Amino acid sequence: MKPIIFCGYRRRGKTTFIKRLIPILKSRGHSVSVVKHIGHRINLEDADTTRYLKEGADASVGFGGGYTLKYEYRKDEDDENLKFIRYKLHSILMGLRSEFVLIEGLKSYEGPIPKIVFGNTKDEVEELIDEMTIAYTGIEANDYGLNVPYLPYDMPDDRLYEFINENSIPFVADLDCGECGYPTCREFAKNLMAGKVNIKMCVPMSGDVSLTINNKPVYLKGFVRDVLKDIIHGFVKNLHDYEEGTIKITVKK
Repeated sequence: MKPIIFCGYRRRGKTTFIKRLIPILKSRGHSVSVVKHIGHRINLEDADTTRYLKEGADASVGFGGGYTLKYEYRKDEDDENLKFIRYKLHSILMGLRSEFVLIEGLKSYEGPIPKIVFGNTKDEVEELIDEMTIAYTGIEANDYGLNVPYLPYDMPDDRLYEFINENSIPFVADLDCGECGYPTCREFAKNLMAGKVNIKMCVPMSGDVSLTINNKPVYLKGFVRDVLKDIIHGFVKNLHDYEEGTIKITVKK
């Protein structure tokens, strides 16, 4: 999975850019998911499915015509902060299986995901670019001579695809476990973008213990991973038919 954040101020072309990018990626055989951080309360007057939430329903699901739409109110998510946003995005990404995930919003995100900044003036762009920025663009943007690549808003499809494919990176576990030798996942991701490290150095993602819950991968820090590994291995090696090899256990509840 390769996630990319598209962030900037309103009406700078983020949605239009993503809508254009989806068929470009799909035409090259990639699966694509989109995540949007709304940043404000959803208007519950739009349809029956959301009006039920206004009346007090905890969840409202609509399905038919090949689509399933789920709206769920979570009281514990009312008060967003940077730590919560990072955790929530991580949780959402773990439930997706697409090769590319296009994320709209999150100007203040501080995690290990590359981003493209949208701004129509040099001041807007400079305010938002940071070490994880791979490019900047915007409906009325120009090349401002910054140390970050400028993507013309009408860049040809082939060149846009090449840029996105070459500058996106695999999702990093975002656990800040330090097992890769870097203090944070953001530092590791920055060096991954620069080609100085390999994603296999992200131990929770490429180690010898994997855990899935409801088909969603759960990345484990070193201590938890080692304890789980030792417990399982210590149990099964005493079984009559035990032999060395990969151990896979499925527990249904």
